[in-house]
Amino acid sequence: MGFIKKFKHIGKRLAKLPRALWKTPQTKENLDIVRYQLDSLKNQLNLIETQNHRIVDAYGTMLLGMQKSLEKLAYQLEKIKNLDSNITDITSDLNFVKIDNNNIKNRLEFIRKEIFFEIQKILRDVTISPHKPSERVKFKVLNEEKIKNLSALRLNLGCGHIPKEGFVNIDFRELPGVDVIADVGGLDFEKGSVDTIYASHLIEHFSYRTLEDSILPHWYALLKKNGNLTVLAPDAQAMIKAYTEGSISFQVLREVMYGTQEYDGDFHFNLLTAESTVELLKQIGFSKVNLIEQGRRNGLCYEFEIQAIK
Repeated sequence: MGFIKKFKHIGKRLAKLPRALWKTPQTKENLDIVRYQLDSLKNQLNLIETQNHRIVDAYGTMLLGMQKSLEKLAYQLEKIKNLDSNITDITSDLNFVKIDNNNIKNRLEFIRKEIFFEIQKILRDVTISPHKPSERVKFKVLNEEKIKNLSALRLNLGCGHIPKEGFVNIDFRELPGVDVIADVGGLDFEKGSVDTIYASHLIEHFSYRTLEDSILPHWYALLKKNGNLTVLAPDAQAMIKAYTEGSISFQVLREVMYGTQEYDGDFHFNLLTAESTVELLKQIGFSKVNLIEQGRRNGLCYEFEIQAIK
């Protein structure tokens, strides 16, 4: 029993030992260290918290700035949208103006044609068929000095508004650059005195029979031996081919083949091809007939060019 009592006493002493150990100076020193570390950790936590507040404030300021920038951008986009709408309206207005201008142009063209039609109607009673101008146009020299000074007599027949340098420019209308007013089927020059005859887009204004029986024999007689005739005319074969292939319209085909028919002398009475004209010139008596070009584009027209030597 004494041993047990003694063992219990030792056990109670051992149980009190930890409490005693905490009360030792060494333990107190350790506790002070722990308190210091805890205070230091608390200070660091407070510093981190302060820094976090600053970061949050900075992000908040940045987000606020971004929000304002986005609001400005949205405002600018709305202005651009409105501007695009205005541009669309302006484009529509311009298209309307363009359409309106086309309508005005078409209307003016219609009025112009109507005026020419009325003029033709009035003149019908006092003029003769346009393919017989010889019955109404008399030979009249306007520039006699020029003709005298020419070293070679070269005639540009039916010159219209396009006179040629070095040629006697002849037309049945008194236009700028015209030297002689005359009917090309009744030219008052000596036979065998002409070096060159140039006729651009003229022979289609006469019927085939008139060319064969009157016009071409008259020109042939005027030429010197080895004198040359150059003719250009709409190439009917090339024109019809272009029309069937869709590269020209029916209106263009009709205008080129039959003339615009807006004034006396602006009518075409013949369909000519390069081959048929070559044969006709040979038939008239020309010794050499050369096809220079065929199917050549000239404005709305496809044309051929032939040179014939007497």
